[in-house]
Amino acid sequence: MKNKCFIQAVSLFLLFISLFVTGCTPQSPAPTATPQPLTGKVTRADVQGAAGWETLKGEDYSPDASLVKAIQENAGDVKVLLFLGTWCGDSKREVPHFFKLMDQAGIAESQVEIIALDRSKKDAEGLTEQWQIEYVPTFIFIKDGKEIGRIVETPKDSLEANIAAILTEG
Repeated sequence: MKNKCFIQAVSLFLLFISLFVTGCTPQSPAPTATPQPLTGKVTRADVQGAAGWETLKGEDYSPDASLVKAIQENAGDVKVLLFLGTWCGDSKREVPHFFKLMDQAGIAESQVEIIALDRSKKDAEGLTEQWQIEYVPTFIFIKDGKEIGRIVETPKDSLEANIAAILTEG
């Protein structure tokens, strides 16, 4: 009988100790890393793989087919500088639409240079100062080494209408 009581007492004591130890151990929440925005020259794949961009595919965007054709016919020798912020809501709205438009109009990725900016809208190479970037996204269209037009933050009409106008007038 003494053995049985002793075993029960020891079992209870061990149970109490294990509960006390685990109950008093500070439970720190798992560290959550804040995703850092992309900065510098990046690729389309970099942007599409950035935190919060994985599902942004421009599926809600159906560009006007006649304007896509006009872009396709006039984009052959044009370069696009795209300044964006992976943290920026306007960039998250417009850039996936631009990527979809690129695909439909046959604009080669080699024609587009993407510069991702930090929250202060700066880059290490000084391109924001050189191109006087104040808002993102900014799409700058260049032909024969000269700027022929830009779209800043939000298109006036539609993305494809503004790009078609820039390319046909430039």
